[in-house]
Amino acid sequence: MDISERGFDPLHDLPYDLEDWALVENGIDLALRDRSESLFSLGNGFIGVRGGFEESLDDEGLGAASVYLNGVYETMPIHYHEMAHGFAQSSDTRPPAANATGFSVYADGVALSLASASVLSSMRKLDFKRGILERHIRWKLVSGAVISLCYERLVSMKRASIFAQKLSVTMEQGSADIAIHTHIEAVHKAGASQSVDAAPASDAPHDPRLGPAFAQTPWQLEKVLKNGTAFGYAHRLKKSGIPVAVAVDHHVLKGDFSLSEVSETDTGLTRRFQAKAGPDAPLSLVKFVSYHSDTTAHSQNSPDDAALYDLAQARDAGFDRLCAEQS
Repeated sequence: MDISERGFDPLHDLPYDLEDWALVENGIDLALRDRSESLFSLGNGFIGVRGGFEESLDDEGLGAASVYLNGVYETMPIHYHEMAHGFAQSSDTRPPAANATGFSVYADGVALSLASASVLSSMRKLDFKRGILERHIRWKLVSGAVISLCYERLVSMKRASIFAQKLSVTMEQGSADIAIHTHIEAVHKAGASQSVDAAPASDAPHDPRLGPAFAQTPWQLEKVLKNGTAFGYAHRLKKSGIPVAVAVDHHVLKGDFSLSEVSETDTGLTRRFQAKAGPDAPLSLVKFVSYHSDTTAHSQNSPDDAALYDLAQARDAGFDRLCAEQS
């Protein structure tokens, strides 16, 4: 007897469906965004990617994915109303690493987001057997053109440092000049809302087991990585001293793309791909990402050298092989 036959359906009134070896979400329900990000997370024991979207849903970054790395933590002081012998002086917390998963897609200069285009349909499918998260979304532009985007995302079960994502663009109606921006977040410039160092007010209820948020980013930039078409960041956590490197490269599968140089802004590193898309001219691009820290046991190289090496190996293998390795 399954749970629905016992009178309890955990998916009742929710936009999720269960298939054999798959969880499916239909539509975009912002009220359930946090839950969906948890349900559609991917992880391989080292990299964990929450199930955020590839693009921001608005101009403020709503819905973007978060990336966490096993063994990468920052040290935070613990404040007590009264100290006593044996009380811990600090605790650890796991801050998100630089998010390198994102794509921003522009059609005729307009960003495809809820703020600027209409969603005709949206579906996500987490395939447990293949180890791949698929997302299909159809946008309608003010011009009347209809664009279909298909994303396929994985964290490699064989290559612990590798995340990969394939984007396919199809014009169902009309044609458009497509620009695809791929990013690495400048996490060393990110801010937060609360202080990590400020002691609580003396009259405020306080649980020292609950760590406050960061007033400033815990990350500092070591250097910008560039090697051929690959680029990235080498970061270090300010108090724990743990280094982390993230590197990105791409492979064009379909389309006559023009490629920009990597640009560096306050928000991060960006590379732009531009091409004309039409009903008979689909576009397809793969993004490969490698994360490394000194907690990655098999590496004897620096995190940035190891990240660039693993990235090159994954790109040479190709997206189809990474998918085949999942099973």
